[in-house]
Amino acid sequence: MFSSSVGSGIQLRNSGDQIQVWTDEPVTNIAREAGQRTAQAFGERSYDLLRRLKVGVVGCSGTGSPVIEQLARLQVGHLVLVDPDMIEKKNLNRILHSTYQDAVDHRPKVDVLGDGVVSMQLGTDVTRIQANLYDDTDVLLELAGCDVLIGCMDSVDGRFLLNRLATFYLVPYLDLGVKLQADGTGGIEHISGAVHFLQPGKSSLITRGMFDETDVRSASEYRKDPETFSERVKHDYFRDVPVNRSAVISVNMLTAAAAVCELLNRLHPFRKEPAHQVLEMTEGYWANTEESYFPVDDYLVRRIGRGTLQPFLEMVDLNIPILC
Repeated sequence: MFSSSVGSGIQLRNSGDQIQVWTDEPVTNIAREAGQRTAQAFGERSYDLLRRLKVGVVGCSGTGSPVIEQLARLQVGHLVLVDPDMIEKKNLNRILHSTYQDAVDHRPKVDVLGDGVVSMQLGTDVTRIQANLYDDTDVLLELAGCDVLIGCMDSVDGRFLLNRLATFYLVPYLDLGVKLQADGTGGIEHISGAVHFLQPGKSSLITRGMFDETDVRSASEYRKDPETFSERVKHDYFRDVPVNRSAVISVNMLTAAAAVCELLNRLHPFRKEPAHQVLEMTEGYWANTEESYFPVDDYLVRRIGRGTLQPFLEMVDLNIPILC
């Protein structure tokens, strides 16, 4: 389902170390007094830029929910929310604006979060897309028109696809991840969060060692046929794919806040530029790694700005006719 309000002006974007946007769209002053503190902290220019931004958030649950909340409170001009799932009772510990009745009614996550943003009345337009990224190239084309992409997904194949889309369409991409590792006796052995800022033409999630091509193929096969996947893993055709990971709102919020602060840093630089941040909550430290540390993705660097091709993004899984 699509519902959006999009301006008709021309917008240009630079997706380097610092995100810059040039547009002839006027800045609307809806509830501008609500943004006074944002303007004081990051400057009027940065506040005006936030009002002009179109940000795509893929995944509206664990980290996605607090990311969306912050972006709306910062008065980002337009949010594109993408998630195929409905609210379930197990989600109620971490999705902002969700209620027990939402779970009973099986309301789409994009509607619960979208309604929450609209109810703030802070001038943020919302596009709601209840779909999987692999369902329809129209979903990907809508995201390709964003100024920034933020991935809040567990799935390896989803993160891989969003990283690829961002390269083909020259969009900066923030990727979030949370890891809670149980100790097997009812406790927690390790908690960490990670935030990656990915620029077209530089390193990728693969060259940063987050996963490899075998992981991507395994996740793709699980998505297509979860019922027979476990049997195929037993015969060593694919690696096992972790599902139903634990999610705790406090851990998610800390990681989401780090990601939104990184976005603000890329709009209005206020500290050294880390490409990768790890929040080691068990060990009690925050580690930053610069872009120059990671290898460039040799495949993606040759596909910068390729845009719309057939097969779409050079992926057979996405070889769906694109209607003009």
